[in-house]
Amino acid sequence: MPARLRSVISYLAWGMLFGLAYAQSPLYTSNQNQYFLHGLAEAGVGYLAEDWLAGTADPTPVFSALVAVTARFLHPNAFYLYFLLLATVYYLSLRRIAARLFNLEPPSMSGGVFAALLFVTHSAALRFALGRGVGGIWEYAFDGGVAGQRLLGDVLQPSAFGVLLLLSIQQQLEGHSRRALVAVALAATIHPTYLLSAAVLTAAFAVDAVHQKRSLSAALQIGGLALVLVLPILIYVGRNFLPASAEAQRILVTFRLPAHAVPAEWLNASAIAKLAWIGLALYLARTTRLAGVMALTLGVGVGLTLLQVGLNSDALALAFPWRVSTILVPLATAVLAGAAASSIATRLHGRVLRVLVALLIGLSVVSGAAATGLQDLQRRSAPERAVLEFVKTAKAPGQVYLIPPRLQDFRLVSGAPIVADFKSIPYRGYELMDWYQRNRLLGFFYRDQISEIDCGLLDEFANAYGVTHVVLEPDQRGLVCPGLQPIYDDGRYSVYRLDRQG
Repeated sequence: MPARLRSVISYLAWGMLFGLAYAQSPLYTSNQNQYFLHGLAEAGVGYLAEDWLAGTADPTPVFSALVAVTARFLHPNAFYLYFLLLATVYYLSLRRIAARLFNLEPPSMSGGVFAALLFVTHSAALRFALGRGVGGIWEYAFDGGVAGQRLLGDVLQPSAFGVLLLLSIQQQLEGHSRRALVAVALAATIHPTYLLSAAVLTAAFAVDAVHQKRSLSAALQIGGLALVLVLPILIYVGRNFLPASAEAQRILVTFRLPAHAVPAEWLNASAIAKLAWIGLALYLARTTRLAGVMALTLGVGVGLTLLQVGLNSDALALAFPWRVSTILVPLATAVLAGAAASSIATRLHGRVLRVLVALLIGLSVVSGAAATGLQDLQRRSAPERAVLEFVKTAKAPGQVYLIPPRLQDFRLVSGAPIVADFKSIPYRGYELMDWYQRNRLLGFFYRDQISEIDCGLLDEFANAYGVTHVVLEPDQRGLVCPGLQPIYDDGRYSVYRLDRQG
């Protein structure tokens, strides 16, 4: 077997093992309910094409196209493979970046120690221990940015393609500026929320080019090429989502996304610790080109964050200037892991170190696989699973379900259209206002006490949104309203057919 092919296979194997150690949640979980809808509707899954949200402006059209093609022609398990491939890009990018700073290649054991440290700091086992032992804000201490934002997360979604930003840094440091810009542009094209991060990295690459080549024209070429590459997605975003009304921005920031968009909500001990972590890495890498890229990225991110706080600008908040932390924290972890690996490898030798490295990597992989299996088991035994399976088999064309707003998995598991839920939102201004109104009405109907429920709202739901069926959660079971005909009850959730009166 050729040496190059063996190297590629080895890299892929290491990356896949890393992805297993990191773990991922089962389909369809969390943000997948938001970002898979357009693609699955396009692929003809269930009756999702009849759902009103599937007809709104798609914020991530390239990702939706990937979902549609996969759903139409491949097995759903392909989505898990995509995540593993992205985890591979993440791992290899960090490894090669760290290798430029420290001796991580054979015959030195430092490479193995670095791998063990990266596996452990990103393992599902450590996240579980941190979450249960210290608190939920510390779960992604070594790879997550501030404001609950991160590159990989635990599911395949557009933001996971942010690993391409790490790849771009690796390519820039290795002298491949054009490849770096392609990676930056691809990340922003798949997830337009990365447009600001992409612009910051492009500026950092331009400054790096000036330092390396002593030529302003090199910086201008980098900026020009980057603009050309992201121009299609810039035009798409501008035509479909800009300008957004002040009220729509306010609803996104304060009602739907405060944990991501309001600094007062996410500025905690974990965020401060991550800033210190980045600072320590900058000190260790201070004489390298990586330090320049990190320092400029950090400076712009902190500066724009302070500006947002000073201006209290919803528009700037929705640009998420603090999102650059999702790049900086993993880079800092790689730098510190590389420094630690280099030090450990010079002090410890022989079989003991090899056994320890193998043990740490093995335990990380096993814990990740166990976490993935446990999450799948928990999902299958969730209280709402039975009602979702019922609707999945009983649904028919023309049906629209009224569901509790927190029942976020309903759409994609059942394949049935709904009025709305709290999780999945449109981003075009007037469509967001429609979503907000739908959720206000849901809040008025789904009350904690049956005596507080206004049956008259059912006529409004039927007339305005074409509701044909109603799902009631445990607090509403037993509700009696004109036109409600019970068709399912599992002791937790119940489903009613809504017969229009008159």
